[in-house]
Amino acid sequence: MVDPDNAIRILAPLAFKAADKFFKFVTWAFAIAALQFAVKATGSTPLKWVSSLATQIYVTALLLQAFYVAMRHPSTLGMPESWHGVSQIVQIIAGFTLVLALSSPAFYLDQMFDALAQARPK
Repeated sequence: MVDPDNAIRILAPLAFKAADKFFKFVTWAFAIAALQFAVKATGSTPLKWVSSLATQIYVTALLLQAFYVAMRHPSTLGMPESWHGVSQIVQIIAGFTLVLALSSPAFYLDQMFDALAQARPK
């Protein structure tokens, strides 16, 4: 069994890193949604190209991050060697889940960007 203090010492920085990544990607999602809204509002071709490029870069970064989560060695996360096996299993499941969510036929990112671009106050 793992000492609770040791578990908190390991998991607290990981939770902070995960939250940091999440909010960075959410912030970029809002920027892309704003670009898509501007494209719909103006019909500008150059703005459409910028929006498409930004979306492609964003999706590529998300997919690479998902692969990195799955392939990262647990020692770089500060995991003790006794946790490496469990950590690798969790990392592979998390990475696989992220890749499926990002590359699903429904493509949740497109739906999210459209919802953000269509948001209006009531």
